[in-house]
Amino acid sequence: MQRPTARTQRANSSSTSADPAFVAPFELARGLREAFTMDADLARMTLLSQHDGIRGSLDRCALLATRFRDGEHVAEELETAVQALRREVEVHIETENALINVLLLRGERWGVQLIERMIVEHLAEHAAMWALLTGSINDVAPRIGELAEELDAHMAAEERTFLAPHVLRADVIERHRP
Repeated sequence: MQRPTARTQRANSSSTSADPAFVAPFELARGLREAFTMDADLARMTLLSQHDGIRGSLDRCALLATRFRDGEHVAEELETAVQALRREVEVHIETENALINVLLLRGERWGVQLIERMIVEHLAEHAAMWALLTGSINDVAPRIGELAEELDAHMAAEERTFLAPHVLRADVIERHRP
């Protein structure tokens, strides 16, 4: 018997909704958008936590898609997992745009340029990812592997750039105020 990988363990893990500290994603996004005193560390940790959740959902979808393509009767379970992934990605995009816009605009000298770059790059990347998530399960299942690679690369790039601890920090943002 094969030893479970971290990816398999994440895919099979129980929902975070059992965690008493769990906050529904839409409530979290709404609360963060309304928080005028959001600090850079909290924003970064929130977005990185969402990345972890999305990666776990991608792993679960990939596992189910493989089983589906192998002829197992998991279409309903896969559909539910894909719907959950769609919601997670949507909430993450909303949260990311709201938080990063607010935080980067604080550093007006370079904030607008970073936001413009983020918007241009993100619109194209998000459109490509949504295209992979669009359609019936019969359409989406074969594309889950490609989606996982694209989305993981996208999140890793964010983590290296504007979510990096040396970039998204209050002192860095404040230092770039005019």
